[in-house]
Amino acid sequence: AIVIGLGAVGSQALRGLARRGNKGAHYLGVEGYRLGHSKGSHHGRTRIYRTAYFENPGYVQWCQESIQIFREMERDHQRPFLEECGTLVMEPSRNPNSTDPSKLPPICKASYDAAQQHGIAVEHLNADGLRERYPQFRGTPDMVGVFEPTGGFVRCEQVVQAALNEAKATEGVEIWDETRAVGLKNLPDNSVGVTLEKTDSKKPIVVTTKRLLLAMGGWTSQLLPSWAAHLRPNRQVQSFLQVPKGELLDQYSPKKLPTWFMIHPKSRLPQYGVPCDPHETGPQRQWLKIALHGRDDYLPDPSQNPTTVTEAEKQECWDAANLVFDCKGNFSTAAPSESDDDMASQPPFAAMIPCFYTMTKDEHFMLGSPQGYSNVFAISGLSGHGFKMGPALGQMMVDYALGEDISKWNMEFCAPTRFGV
Repeated sequence: AIVIGLGAVGSQALRGLARRGNKGAHYLGVEGYRLGHSKGSHHGRTRIYRTAYFENPGYVQWCQESIQIFREMERDHQRPFLEECGTLVMEPSRNPNSTDPSKLPPICKASYDAAQQHGIAVEHLNADGLRERYPQFRGTPDMVGVFEPTGGFVRCEQVVQAALNEAKATEGVEIWDETRAVGLKNLPDNSVGVTLEKTDSKKPIVVTTKRLLLAMGGWTSQLLPSWAAHLRPNRQVQSFLQVPKGELLDQYSPKKLPTWFMIHPKSRLPQYGVPCDPHETGPQRQWLKIALHGRDDYLPDPSQNPTTVTEAEKQECWDAANLVFDCKGNFSTAAPSESDDDMASQPPFAAMIPCFYTMTKDEHFMLGSPQGYSNVFAISGLSGHGFKMGPALGQMMVDYALGEDISKWNMEFCAPTRFGV
């Protein structure tokens, strides 16, 4: 089997083949850039994980399976890839003082209902309870929450690196990085031919396989043009506030602050964030992550995503951060000003990291064999919420490559056939 794309999903697929594949078989992993690059959707230090899934309860199984694999990797590598600090979904409510879950606002209620359906422990926090437990959040007076104590964050870059290190150390597994996949063709012997181009050579190479696994994210349509109309790469920006050392840092650490997702009436997009990571070293230990979820900033070619952040993007993130936290009082490192209003023109972020989401129209994944390619299994369109499920998605690919039953994954709601492709 060949795996094209070695990010959140492809790295897990190659790791899975290395662990479960047939003895004596050869497995090839192909990546268009250097391993560990920051061109795609799997960088930025951390990603939220949770299982009480408001987007669709169908994802819960994949989230739970992925957490098991993350934990397995922790044991194998003796490294903490997960930080279980809880995940909090917050939203304004028409019944802010109610303790009745049936009166939760829609996103919170969907999370709560998914938890009930799958036996996941969650807690409904009314407005008073939310303010009392998490005074760090500014929010709105009518904001309520659903707290999942077993949620948290995953150290995304470390996980990808560890999965690829496992694969590379396995006999029969080969990795070609800085190698682009530029063509795809069915062959008469029921195999698939893939045309590859290495960065340092313009001479194309054709490799063949009985099972081709595509985990190319925003580049999927380069091999599958029929999927192009249904996949939209959108630029995103991850920002990090610098929290001062001392008591304030403790308040924004995983001991006191969960990962979070907030619907705010003054923001056109939801905000999300991750507490400071105590396992980081140097100044990064003080980085508090905050970002907007779902920016609609189309990238015709993800390879051309600018690495710098515009002043408008800085301002957008700063405005969002101020809706969530008391930034001016706690995190501002800008030069003193006679007017508080001037502070808005000097967003004091420690770092801002561009990435992108590959969106589908309904924001559900695309998983399956494209029409006309029965020996190809593709995964794309993770729509900004896929990293936490990378291990499970990788296992789906492994099952497909090994000829095992993939119906157990209940993928129907993510089938590409819903778009006619």
